[in-house]
Amino acid sequence: MSNKKRSPLATEDLYKTQRGYYKNIYTKDKAIPWAGAFEEKWLYDTLDKIGPPGGRHALEIGTGHGRGAKILNERGWPTVALDYLFEPLAKAGGTTPEGRAGPLYVQGDAFEAPFAGRAFGLVLDWGVFHHIRRRDTHLFLNAISGLLSYRGLFLLGAFSTRFRHAGEGARKRNWTRHHGHYDRFSTREELLNVFGKIFQIESVRDDRKGFYHLMMIKRG
Repeated sequence: MSNKKRSPLATEDLYKTQRGYYKNIYTKDKAIPWAGAFEEKWLYDTLDKIGPPGGRHALEIGTGHGRGAKILNERGWPTVALDYLFEPLAKAGGTTPEGRAGPLYVQGDAFEAPFAGRAFGLVLDWGVFHHIRRRDTHLFLNAISGLLSYRGLFLLGAFSTRFRHAGEGARKRNWTRHHGHYDRFSTREELLNVFGKIFQIESVRDDRKGFYHLMMIKRG
């Protein structure tokens, strides 16, 4: 039996409750509430700037139905699509419309990832970071850094303080816990401070609709 200490991001009650919330959403035969929030154009534009993978591999964490992973794969990146739930992966589909092999779908937790260290030249996160408590931010950073190779790219989509859930009015604090999950809302300055410690921040885009999009390079 392994004596390896498990990550609090996989074992604490808040994160186990969140897992149950997402499992319930994906089990229902209904539209996924956040599906329309994914910014495809930003990802396409960013990948155009990055250029060909050049032998590097990509990973999308919290992939759901494989939204970002499919775009990475389309642009030539050998891609792993990781989610801790089986339900969304089962509906993601294994091949592209052209018949090419699609991303490799893997069920697993990004914070107890079943990969060799520093295996990826690019990691995409659209929707994981902004469900991590601020006091646990260092655990998130350590996990992402451990997945990325030297000078690896980290692409992030995260809630800004402008983000509002349907029907939500003015907010008195920069986080909320509702419907069994936690959300954090960040300013540009906070994101620069958090990620600037271990990443060279290449670009920050504010879509004015409630998301920041960041492209970063892991420092040597």
